[in-house]
Amino acid sequence: MSREVTEALIQLTANKRYPDKPFLINNSYLIFEFKAAGDIDKKEFEAQKDLYQKILISMKREEALQTWLTGNKEAMIKEGRIKIKKDLKDL
Repeated sequence: MSREVTEALIQLTANKRYPDKPFLINNSYLIFEFKAAGDIDKKEFEAQKDLYQKILISMKREEALQTWLTGNKEAMIKEGRIKIKKDLKDL
């Protein structure tokens, strides 16, 4: 999970149930909601453990890919192998 998502989730409370914006994870926008604070139901956690693990792995892969792409882009610009005339936001 990206640092930005983690920090946004940590700040959620009963008074602030939603983060300021949705997050793009695996080409899907996700909106998180704080429902309640309490103890973990160990049976439910064990039943959902594989799902949680798959979601976390998917998020880590997305983060690693974005880091790799950003690093390669910066290196290629520095080496003069590519020139970006318009930022993606401007398109």
